[in-house]
Amino acid sequence: MFYKLSTRLGQLICLGIILCIISQGFTFYPAVTNETSSNSKIYYGPLNEFAVSLIESTGHTPIFENNWNTDLADTLSNLQANASDSNKNNPEELIRCNSFKSQSLKTPRTESDINADTNLEISIEVELLNCKAWEDCNANPQVKFAVKGENHRTEAGPLFIQIGSDKTTCKNQLCILDKPVTNEKGMEVKYWTESTTGEILLSRSFKMRNRIMGSDGTTHYFEVMGDGFLYPIDVCANIWEIFPEETELKSAWLQRADEADDLYTDVDYAMLAGQLIWYGYVDASACQDGGLLTNRAASECGIEKARAQVIEWQNQHNAEIIESSNETDIPSRLLKGLVGQESQFWPDWQIANEYGYGMITELGTDLLLTWNVDYYLDLCDIYYPSYQCMGGYSSLSDKQQQFLRGICLSSTGSEKEFLLLANTLKAGCSQTMQLIKNITGEKPEDVFSYQDLWRINFGVYNTGAGCMGTAITKAWDAHERAMTWEEFIEYIPTECESAGSYFDKVVNYGTIKLKQPTN
Repeated sequence: MFYKLSTRLGQLICLGIILCIISQGFTFYPAVTNETSSNSKIYYGPLNEFAVSLIESTGHTPIFENNWNTDLADTLSNLQANASDSNKNNPEELIRCNSFKSQSLKTPRTESDINADTNLEISIEVELLNCKAWEDCNANPQVKFAVKGENHRTEAGPLFIQIGSDKTTCKNQLCILDKPVTNEKGMEVKYWTESTTGEILLSRSFKMRNRIMGSDGTTHYFEVMGDGFLYPIDVCANIWEIFPEETELKSAWLQRADEADDLYTDVDYAMLAGQLIWYGYVDASACQDGGLLTNRAASECGIEKARAQVIEWQNQHNAEIIESSNETDIPSRLLKGLVGQESQFWPDWQIANEYGYGMITELGTDLLLTWNVDYYLDLCDIYYPSYQCMGGYSSLSDKQQQFLRGICLSSTGSEKEFLLLANTLKAGCSQTMQLIKNITGEKPEDVFSYQDLWRINFGVYNTGAGCMGTAITKAWDAHERAMTWEEFIEYIPTECESAGSYFDKVVNYGTIKLKQPTN
């Protein structure tokens, strides 16, 4: 692979430096709520410290009964004047928050990397030779490293490769190395080249895992992640730099869904059935109670009457969920389970400050734009000059930030929302990693298992980073070592205790399959 400097990479460098400085200064977890504990509300969006919403700040109240997304878009059009006067604003773009594809995960470049690429046009090519990644191989994997580019012979010195504690010097700027067998955690591979005067010109790293499979001792399974090698299962594993254990890889929620029927579920959602009856999608007049309970959930009779429509309703967006999953590398079954848990696939709940299928809050979009850098840049570059966006979301004015949050919220309740939710979960993975690093000083893999990192990420979505940050702090103070989930949940604050079982509920709704679809 070759590494070339681009405008996007320049933006990523600036943002990486800014996020690094900010995250080292304080830990990103807001207070649980500014209300008293007896009156506090645990929001089901990503964060539960909820600032004044876009609608409240403009004095505009959307009408949820009919087409509330159109109403919200009208609100956003009134805010269009707050965007840049760079003639980049397009009214038709106001509801396109979710149409931007996520970019590949890349390691931020150092200043020396930029100088190397800009002035010397030097790169390091890494090639897997005899074994493909993520496949069985009947030989020990070999990898070639080579310095490439104009003037690389005269400007660059030796190539260095370090695998674990073993360092190799490639004096002719090319090496072919056998990869050692590793444990379940894998091993980091660092490689760099220096100038003839000893200055580091370009430095890279990735993580590998080389396991012997089967009883014959000759079959290898070679896995690579990071620095251009993307883990094919899940983007968050790349962010956390963790290889799932074999038992975790077999989890139902990680199983890939290629077609809509692969995500088929058959859940008797009582609240969804109640909404379908209430709004006339289902006729339950034959039920003695009209098919509804006092809380507007469907009664037993109502559920029976609405079952066919409930099944159809919960599966109508399977294709969009899979498409969003493929674009972000967020497991599709987790995305579907999230919607099942939050809204039961009804997009129009009238709950203050929570919107759409994922019941996302305005602070949820704040999380998205702060921690999902590619998503933020794609959106920001449409409305503001690139030089303004390069400073990161936090560098924008309050009005600019509010405007971008509003653009994102405009897609809630539509089929475009699923990409918004997937990108929000991806952002949560980055925030989860930073929480753990800031509090413990350790890598995420040295504190929690892969699945438990996902539990924390969903805990952030459910109760907020404040709750999970408090729990991590108390648990680490008590243990100062790797923890099981059972040990950790003892330290989740009482007002956030739903986070303890939230992931399991999401998994249940995303993987339950009571019967196969029939043609």
